[in-house]
Amino acid sequence: MTVVPHGGPGAGAVLTDALRLVSIAASAGGTRTKAAHLASTGRRHSGETFGADDAAVRFSIGLEDAEDLIMDVTSALDSLPKSVDRRV
Repeated sequence: MTVVPHGGPGAGAVLTDALRLVSIAASAGGTRTKAAHLASTGRRHSGETFGADDAAVRFSIGLEDAEDLIMDVTSALDSLPKSVDRRV
């Protein structure tokens, strides 16, 4: 699943920094939920973003409780400032 938070390229980095339950990883796999801000992982320069928005955060959903994941991502989204455009 991919989420594109409003606020420009820096919004994806702010979102991933605010996650507590979700692990931050450049690659998916395993049983834990992982998130990757594509513009921060170097994939943008390697051509692997496939035209994704610079704010895009890709999630690989694991086996955690769905309600816990929803609360973590909702909390992280709520922490985004109204205007974010810090270039990554």
